[in-house]
Amino acid sequence: MHLASLISVRISSGQTEDNATTGQVEMYVNENWVTVCADGFDENDAQVVCRELGFGNSKTLVPGAFGSKYYTDSILNLNCTGTEATIKECSFETGTCAQRSYNYASVICSKYSMARQSMLEFSQSYTTCVCKLGVQIF
Repeated sequence: MHLASLISVRISSGQTEDNATTGQVEMYVNENWVTVCADGFDENDAQVVCRELGFGNSKTLVPGAFGSKYYTDSILNLNCTGTEATIKECSFETGTCAQRSYNYASVICSKYSMARQSMLEFSQSYTTCVCKLGVQIF
């Protein structure tokens, strides 16, 4: 069995540390990694993504938080309740995101509880995003 067939979601283009990861959400569909569109992506979706990757806590970030990307295929209208074990259990469609270059879902996953203020120092200009990951343990 191919390893990628066991994993249906990944985080790319971000930063990974021992107890946290942040980046762009991608889903494995039809033997390809496909970008998840930000339209409608919410905390329930982020919770399922992070849980599948082994993290207990999640927060959505602004769409396109990791710079401009070019992609043709996308996951549209991802709709999770937050209770699913994997992202493939959620309803979704395939297609192309509107405003493709910056309209992808971004998330932060952590093994520890996160406070929004201390979790992320975020500086963004039109073309650059600098993310510094700082997880606070409660």
